[in-house]
Amino acid sequence: TFVRYTERTTGHIYEASADGRQKNRLSNTTIPAIQQVLWGTNGENFIIRYLDENDVIKSVVATIVKGEESQVGVVEGALLPDNIHDLTVSPDGQKIFYILSLGNAVIGTTANIDGSGKKQIFESPVVEWQPTWVTKNNILLTTKPSYAALGYLYAIRTSSGSLNKILGDIAGLTARTSSDMSKTLYSASGNNTFETSLYDTESGTSILFPITTLPEKCVWSSDNITLYCGAPQ
Repeated sequence: TFVRYTERTTGHIYEASADGRQKNRLSNTTIPAIQQVLWGTNGENFIIRYLDENDVIKSVVATIVKGEESQVGVVEGALLPDNIHDLTVSPDGQKIFYILSLGNAVIGTTANIDGSGKKQIFESPVVEWQPTWVTKNNILLTTKPSYAALGYLYAIRTSSGSLNKILGDIAGLTARTSSDMSKTLYSASGNNTFETSLYDTESGTSILFPITTLPEKCVWSSDNITLYCGAPQ
């Protein structure tokens, strides 16, 4: 098992063995000041996001290409639209969903990971959304959190664009939903602190989580029961 990652300052791609004993550089293509990388199928395709000299958000679809035996692999790619607000990759790594401004609103578009096959499935006058593609047919949309504003979590069907509210009217809402969408770990702000709860989709009930931590510091295991979390002591 190897972990693939990008060096932020240079854009060079590396992979390291899970035990940390082996490290290889896969690309020497320099793209400075990378802010975000999203990985596609088997870590071969990925999307680089960065600001250019005019503070325009650039999103580049790229592929690791094998060079000659004596050379490090290089990166080649195509550009997605400028100033994408946020972007997520499907679980199989073959499709993307991104959010763009349209006048005083935003639109959400699905596409193949190379940017082809675009389809608009979402439009909203609320402009601050965080998308997560959680199952083949469902993308989660969470309003960006603020302690002073009520937050909402919706599921949007990729086939029809229909919206289903999962959680709402929660100050400072952040959330992490299991891949079968049966449970959502979420946090809520209040009284200069926050609390963490677990929501059961089927019963519609919440219980306090035994650890107070942000859902962004947790990940669901593939069994949709086990959570791995980072938390302060």
